[in-house]
Amino acid sequence: MSLTAEREWPPLEDHLDPPEITRYERQEFERLEAPYADPEHGDFHFRLNRLLATHLAEGYVGSVDLKTRVAEGSDFASDTCIRKDGDDPRTGVRYLEELVFEIVSKRSLEDTDRRARAFAERGVRRQIAIFVQEGEVREWSSRSNGWKRLDPRRSLRDPCLAHPLPVSALLDATEAEVAMARALEAKGNPAIADMKQQNALKGEARGRAEGEARGRAIALLTVLAARGFEILDPERQQILATTDPETLDRWLQRAATADSLDEVLGE
Repeated sequence: MSLTAEREWPPLEDHLDPPEITRYERQEFERLEAPYADPEHGDFHFRLNRLLATHLAEGYVGSVDLKTRVAEGSDFASDTCIRKDGDDPRTGVRYLEELVFEIVSKRSLEDTDRRARAFAERGVRRQIAIFVQEGEVREWSSRSNGWKRLDPRRSLRDPCLAHPLPVSALLDATEAEVAMARALEAKGNPAIADMKQQNALKGEARGRAEGEARGRAIALLTVLAARGFEILDPERQQILATTDPETLDRWLQRAATADSLDEVLGE
């Protein structure tokens, strides 16, 4: 049995302070006011939530600023977290967070470490932090008691996620958009599937039209050659590059009686 299971923990939602307009948290019984986000933090937080929403695996839910009683004297919230949907039958309340995300812009490293240790001791399985100033994504390691930098070329894989989450998408808005689209496609999103089908149909129709135009162009070149016209490379390329069926049909009709190539291709 693990140390977490042996220890008697307070219920997750047995908060040390009642809900208030001004948010408070507790760290080792010390009451701290949780400040509202500045743009640097809030913008990253907004993008993170959108990104994670598209990657959620079936049976999991995400929450923002979900306050958790992490210890006897500590009661605070992660920026964003993912946990199993429903209630834990062992406790009768929601499941503990499995995957926690923190955005570190102005919070001190000491405070960030202290929160990570508390979450890990409570049983949170994984913790990811986006260090805004450093432009890095790190994961908490209980073994080393510190943060390990994640390679931006790699992806996060986890049972909470339906599709691998590129680390670079946590830092870059464009990468996040791409990752969201790919995750929705992998999850079989009906809107994405419909767009793919429509594009495929358009591609097939375009392919048929291009094939028919190519056939008309070859037929025109054959007629011109049979009539003895000298076809130079510029004229040949002009004919082969033309895709409008009406233009090609008009040239074919002229080719039967025209006295010159200019008469065939002229306006």
